[in-house]
Amino acid sequence: MMWRSALSMCRHSRGMSTMAQRSSLVSATMDFPGVHRIAHWTDAEGNWDYFCKLVDRSEAVDWGDDAKRSLKLKPGCALVYGGDCFDKGPGDLRISAALVGLKQAAPERTVLLLGNRDVNKMRFRAELDSSDIARDFGTLPPPFWIANGQHSESTRHLVEACLQDNTPLNRLHYILRGTMGASDTFEHRRTELALLQGAGGGAVDDEEVFASFVSAAQSGGAYHNYIMHAQLAAVWGNTLFIHGGMTALSCGYVLPYELRWKRNTEDEVNLGRHTAGNLTVQEWVGALDEVMTTSLARWDADPLWNEQRTKRAGENLMAYAHSAATLGRSVMVSTFQIDGNLAVAPPEVKEYLQRDGIHRTVVGHKPCGEVPGIVRSPNFEQVCSDTSFSDTTARDSRGLAVSEVLIEGEPHYNQVRVHGVLADGRAVDFYTPPTGDPATASPDVVSSMEKGDQLVGSRLDNGYWVRAPIAASPGTYTTTLAAGYHTEVQDHHVSAGSL
Repeated sequence: MMWRSALSMCRHSRGMSTMAQRSSLVSATMDFPGVHRIAHWTDAEGNWDYFCKLVDRSEAVDWGDDAKRSLKLKPGCALVYGGDCFDKGPGDLRISAALVGLKQAAPERTVLLLGNRDVNKMRFRAELDSSDIARDFGTLPPPFWIANGQHSESTRHLVEACLQDNTPLNRLHYILRGTMGASDTFEHRRTELALLQGAGGGAVDDEEVFASFVSAAQSGGAYHNYIMHAQLAAVWGNTLFIHGGMTALSCGYVLPYELRWKRNTEDEVNLGRHTAGNLTVQEWVGALDEVMTTSLARWDADPLWNEQRTKRAGENLMAYAHSAATLGRSVMVSTFQIDGNLAVAPPEVKEYLQRDGIHRTVVGHKPCGEVPGIVRSPNFEQVCSDTSFSDTTARDSRGLAVSEVLIEGEPHYNQVRVHGVLADGRAVDFYTPPTGDPATASPDVVSSMEKGDQLVGSRLDNGYWVRAPIAASPGTYTTTLAAGYHTEVQDHHVSAGSL
């Protein structure tokens, strides 16, 4: 049966011949030779329609072929993809292939970051292996992040299904829907496979879908390829790219190899290195990548649980994707937002980064509305490009909204441009003021800089954040105020006196 052949892949596809390729393709500090424009995309999460709209609109990236299966960079441009490639649409396989293909074709101008929805796919190698499925499901502990070990009403039926009939398919549904927040991913995969095979959705059966999840985590598969070509952070000049955000505790923190995939104690988390006092930011980012590279090699060589099901290789990276396992020290799942609102980075974070010439962070991970979010404070700028909940009334929670973040200029003197459309179709296109030292830049770059909008990234007296000027209505800005998962969006006529 296909179940058996798929399951056997988990234990026979070990040891990656491309680990050496990873070392040659991935660099923590990017020079981007000849580049004057960097695009930042993030959190496509398998949404192929959104991804296509982003490529079609991009001023840095173009399709590499008429079939829209590959990408190419425009002259003088680079791409940083901020992570979370998978899960919420029928495009996981195609988006991964396009991004990894670009990384392989132009490694010196392409960066892929690792998000929590990427790194958690490492789990499949052990958890879909026949040896793990053969275990009595009733003896397996619940995920460590579930409060009191009790599944919610919405996922309890998945547990009951495994207790009654512990099949590979039931286990996959439990993992996806009960532990990965990927409730529709199985059917999205069926749809994508049918499209790729030229078949109707009903022509792809459950066994084929299951097999695609197993194979995606093996060498050459969509999950494996993306993970092996990605990194935790990257620096370009005055800009730090990470998936999530930073806290005072994450400054200079390097996760230990001993970090376990569980709810860790302070003592266990503190086995990691605290380098803020003795490494530069650039060196810290390099140390993170060194740990990631070694951890991936260990996982790839031996991905299964030990006999007692208490340990597996690479679980420090899997743990890094959970706040409960890292206690505020992960730049992958921390956030600069407070109760759903944009927020100024903690002073300890800004001081740590500015000390080594970093004056901008660019992140994703937490949705920030229908247009990328900017927060500006003295000599510091924060950018969040995740717009994955731009229109919650739309079927895909995105609707019409799509924007591209660009960083234009030279490594230590540059500015952000955002261009795109809002959920109602209105256009936005604006620059923020330049960041960095003009003395480090060429005269041509200095003279080409736009003045930039001084109001975007500030907060009004009523608490609303100024998000973007409306291109067709001078003086009018879209603004937001959030309370948890609810965000109020209003147009305001904004002037310096409104702040």
